[in-house]
Amino acid sequence: MTRKLLIHQCCAVCSASFFERIPSGFRVSGFWFNPNIERSCESLKRETALREFNAIKGVETLGLRGDAHKISAAQTSPMLPRPQRCRTCYKIRMDETARVAAESGFEAFSTTLLASPYQEHESAKAAAEDAARRFGVGFVYIDSRDIYYDGKRFAVLNRLYSQKYCGCAMSLAERLASGK
Repeated sequence: MTRKLLIHQCCAVCSASFFERIPSGFRVSGFWFNPNIERSCESLKRETALREFNAIKGVETLGLRGDAHKISAAQTSPMLPRPQRCRTCYKIRMDETARVAAESGFEAFSTTLLASPYQEHESAKAAAEDAARRFGVGFVYIDSRDIYYDGKRFAVLNRLYSQKYCGCAMSLAERLASGK
């Protein structure tokens, strides 16, 4: 029996490595919900690349288009350092993913946030586990950080957009300040 797994997808790059580690026995649907992305043009680039990735993989994409449900700077407490400010963002995204999974008949969910060595891994995992408990849906833990750069190569080879920061205004400011 094939089980339905909803994958919260933050971007095409993380999805590429993450999808290599999804256990067999699941029918996967992708879920685009990333209201942390501050700029509309950046959000559109990431969503477009993700939809292109999902088309390559033959994966249905669920989720909101565009800028719906923006996370404000006030919600993520910009004055706090990482990982504290990221926890709110992860909670918002994992709560919505778990809610959609439960309401749409998915047995479980997971998130490509767990693929990136640049994310606060333990905080993202804890937010997903908490959301799973509260919404009564399973959570499948998948760690693909060790093959993250394989996903980057996949994105380059397939000409998929690859971002340089998390998405929120604070992460953009940090990237610009670092000169990278």
